Amino acid sequence: MDGAAARRHVLLICPERPGYGKSDPAPVGYSVAGSAGDLETLLEQLGVGDFTAAGVSAGGGFALAAAAAMGERVLKTVVVSGLFPFTGAAARREVAWYAPVAFWAVRHLTRPLGALLSVAVKRSYASDAGMERLLRTLPEADRALLAGNPALRANLLEDALEATRQGAAGTVADLLCYAIGLGDLQLARISGPVVFIHGTADTIVKPNVAVAAQRMVPGSRLRWVEAGGHFMLGADPELLLDEVAPAGL
Repeated sequence: MDGAAARRHVLLICPERPGYGKSDPAPVGYSVAGSAGDLETLLEQLGVGDFTAAGVSAGGGFALAAAAAMGERVLKTVVVSGLFPFTGAAARREVAWYAPVAFWAVRHLTRPLGALLSVAVKRSYASDAGMERLLRTLPEADRALLAGNPALRANLLEDALEATRQGAAGTVADLLCYAIGLGDLQLARISGPVVFIHGTADTIVKPNVAVAAQRMVPGSRLRWVEAGGHFMLGADPELLLDEVAPAGL
């Protein structure tokens, strides 16, 4: 991604969310809305003015929150294979039929669930053996992509090991944020264009999530990638960069 972005003269700033890598744990009461304030502080320290917000997978809701909170400063928002901070049991079933129960458990059984997830994330993908297990559960599109691209697979494992340095702290913080939802943030305050990019073969964040998310963001656009899986961006960063900085500009 770095090389492809540099060729488009795009500066990538990829902050870690709380609990991931070496970042501090999430403070009590941390939320998707609160994350926008953290990002605004970071960008001010870096001297960044207007920008494009992009979120991949679980980062999708955080990118939308930034756009809602910062208004005209966010020129465009791009969500790739992304989750959406739905509110209400009926809407959350767009993520999975069990999502309302899962989000309730995250909010009320945080510590025991965190301990279980710490074991699960290490076993599921943060090791060579875990990566093999993960591959067996992925759709054909993602299996073929990772099996045929050793460098991408190695990068994914490296990222997983770094992300789980604190166990499941980051995962639990993200789940809590999605359980709380957008809070007082109003998606109607997003002033720039919003694009959802989603693979038709994604089984981790299913396509119906993107359809429902587009309905909830006024004026947004949904761009399908035929037979694309959840990890399609790793093989084709242009999917995102074409929206951020179209070729020829």
